[in-house]
Amino acid sequence: MATSTEDSVAVAGVTAIHTGDLAALRRLLAGNPWLATARLGDDGPEAMSRTLLDVVTDWPGHFPNGAATVAALAGAGADECCILSGVEDPFDFQALRIQQPGKLLPDRANYEIFNADRQLLATVTETEGHTRLTLLSKSVPDTRALAVTTAAGLPVGFLIKQSSEWITEFRDPGGEMIGRIRTGATRRTYTLRGDQDQAVGKATGDLALKHFTVTGTGGAEFARVRKTWAGLTKEMLTPSDHYAVEFTGPVPQPARTLTVMMPIVLDLTLYGPV
Repeated sequence: MATSTEDSVAVAGVTAIHTGDLAALRRLLAGNPWLATARLGDDGPEAMSRTLLDVVTDWPGHFPNGAATVAALAGAGADECCILSGVEDPFDFQALRIQQPGKLLPDRANYEIFNADRQLLATVTETEGHTRLTLLSKSVPDTRALAVTTAAGLPVGFLIKQSSEWITEFRDPGGEMIGRIRTGATRRTYTLRGDQDQAVGKATGDLALKHFTVTGTGGAEFARVRKTWAGLTKEMLTPSDHYAVEFTGPVPQPARTLTVMMPIVLDLTLYGPV
């Protein structure tokens, strides 16, 4: 049974999560044991509802104490498998959006991944920043590491780009290989490879338009990647591009995650350290 989003306890729980007030959240959970598993919204056939775990990933994300909030909710009985940005597969959506925060000269690469409802699923952030001189000179370090975390701050893995070999690895939080993305010499092709270096897919497209079709080993299309409008300010004053990823068919892992990472690899390849 769903709980009204206007219920005073539910409102207090959402506020505690958005403000990172762990003490208030724990008091609410202790006094209202049902809250950890409650679905906020309506029960109608076309209605929508969500749990407090889903609230942790609300747009624009980056709420204080995200990981501790998830732990508190899980400790009170919430099912972590229900969180929209769960570590098991945070990208299990038909449509995703990838964008960069609006900074003219950020000191490191930073990306945000949303679902079609603008719910933040994950962030991809470079682990080391760059000096202003490096940014202005477009000098690219040979190896760059980016941490991939859920909106709640839980680790998903690491994207490791090796410029000299045109290879980008994706590893799990423990360092185990998940897969690789091999950039073609013309930057028009991106081969997706599994943990044993076996082919699992290939993205081919128009570099000028930044529209790519992703196919499986049998040649059948399973996804499309395209550049989208980032807004006048970003388009005119920054090199930041926004991308849409749309899956057109069933996609097993690691091809799904590598497809989501592919436009980030493209962006890093085209624009250097920013």
